[in-house]
Amino acid sequence: MSRHFTESAAREKPAPGAVGAPNAVHRIATLGLAIVAAGLLSGIAGVTLTFVLRAVEHLTFGYSGGGFLTGVETAPDWRRVVGPAVGGLLSGAGWWLVRRHRHVPSLNDIVRDPAATRHLGTVVVDAFLQVLVVGSGASIGREGAPRQTAAVLASAATQRLRLADPARQALIAGAAGAGLSAVYNTPIAGALFAVEVILRTRRLSAAAISLSVSFLGTSVLWFVHGTAPTYHLPGGTTDWVPVALWSIVAIVPCLLLGRVFSRITSAAQDRHTGPTVRLVVSIGSASAILGLIGWWAPELFGNGKAVIDAIADGDRSLLLLVALVALKPLVTAMFLRTGATGGLLTPSMATGAAFGASVAVVLRHFGVPADVPSFALVAAAGCLATTQEAPFFAVFFTWELARPAPWELICFLITAIGATAIYRMRHPQDPTQRRMALGRVGRRRPTRAR
Repeated sequence: MSRHFTESAAREKPAPGAVGAPNAVHRIATLGLAIVAAGLLSGIAGVTLTFVLRAVEHLTFGYSGGGFLTGVETAPDWRRVVGPAVGGLLSGAGWWLVRRHRHVPSLNDIVRDPAATRHLGTVVVDAFLQVLVVGSGASIGREGAPRQTAAVLASAATQRLRLADPARQALIAGAAGAGLSAVYNTPIAGALFAVEVILRTRRLSAAAISLSVSFLGTSVLWFVHGTAPTYHLPGGTTDWVPVALWSIVAIVPCLLLGRVFSRITSAAQDRHTGPTVRLVVSIGSASAILGLIGWWAPELFGNGKAVIDAIADGDRSLLLLVALVALKPLVTAMFLRTGATGGLLTPSMATGAAFGASVAVVLRHFGVPADVPSFALVAAAGCLATTQEAPFFAVFFTWELARPAPWELICFLITAIGATAIYRMRHPQDPTQRRMALGRVGRRRPTRAR
């Protein structure tokens, strides 16, 4: 795929008259072995962390069957406060102990620096703390944990293969994307996350490596849980005209909503609580506050899937949907401000989805045949594309999560590309100054993956 597969390839030059084929076969075999190892380890990491997350959710809210939103809604009011508060205190105590004595490398560090594998244990502990706080109901994404765990495991496992930097970075970025896809069953989006969000490259070799690793990682999920999509939405609509028109109208609102979400969460990250006792109290208090709000709006618990599930139920009021648009970014920022670590993909998607559903509900009141789930997904893709500045990843991530009709991909593309294009026209220099939100809170990085 590339002449840079291994460091040995750069040093070893065949003698005059020698045949170069054995070296080429060795390079391909080495890369193939690395891809298989990275893919399987990523899948195992994603599936394992998902099992742990489910266990924490069931223990926190005291339910044994059904989905997360159903479990939260049926939990007694006291448990909605005490359960998250205890989880917040425990995760805060864990982060306090870890951050006082250890450096937790960012995903950007793991991808670009082979020496980051020295912190393998710290990265894994940090990932389990993320799962603990999200499983306890914190309004923050759960995808950060499998991404960093998959990346550091793949880096450690393939370190002795002496891959050159371009191939190694593509492999580790692909592992991070595979960790994402092994949680959400999104293999194409996992590969696009690697090349469009982490690496910011168009090299075909990087895309091929990332796609291979991502599908291998997702195959572990298929073996354990099957191939069903993560989000279960109603059958959808065959009337494409309102959805297509909405995909055009939604471009500017999704751009504005996505930028507001990014500014709020970035400001919170810049002022995060340091590794002191305040970290424990802050995360515990934020969890208790969310628990109180959750008496009225349980959809705010968790990474954002509860919002999508509520939209799928179809019985939420316009007032609640509008409140979710305003509150989801705020409660997510609240947890980032406390020093909690996690992803921002699904919270931003949930914000956009609530906005799209709100618009559909209003239009239906005036007799317009607006399909609520389709309008929600279009806005979710547009908002995610804006926050990540990665339209193709946003489109396929949204589509693979819900698997709507294939024609809706075109609508997602219109909104996502349109919103991203307008932003880039207004901020042409910004890509070199983006925050790397894969990094630890409050630190500057050259890219913007979240």
